[in-house]
Amino acid sequence: MFKIPYGVSNFERIRTNGFLYVDKTHFIEKIETIDCLMYLRPRRFGKSLFLSMLDRYYDIASAGQFDQLFKGLYIYEHSTEHRNNYYMLRFNFSGIQNTEMEGLEEGFVGKVKDGAQRFINRYKLDIEMPKESSAAAILKTLLAGFVSLDYQIIFIF
Repeated sequence: MFKIPYGVSNFERIRTNGFLYVDKTHFIEKIETIDCLMYLRPRRFGKSLFLSMLDRYYDIASAGQFDQLFKGLYIYEHSTEHRNNYYMLRFNFSGIQNTEMEGLEEGFVGKVKDGAQRFINRYKLDIEMPKESSAAAILKTLLAGFVSLDYQIIFIF
């Protein structure tokens, strides 16, 4: 018996804990043929789960989990050349709630810094975050420290 993953947007958690998962992996082939993707859906329509699935499919650090996460899904038998080839820089801007511009900017910078730090930790990179408090300075430092690697980054917002 499958469990319904209401409110669960973590692909790995769903696939490893017996939750029901409606296979959307056939869209990966289609996504790779277009230049720019804008994925608009109403609230609670699976956008975060879809991004989590893409994160695990393309992430170089998830290569060892491919069988566990994707066996039985469409993309397992039809994987693309881009599978597990990228460093994934993911930002989560949910939870920024402020009507004042100062608080909004502070929340945005905090989310950028969190995403950059998770990226550094995930790939064990020797990059030190700047003391400046602007999102541009954080990203400039992160990308400058990453430029020597041969892999591409995929940004997920």
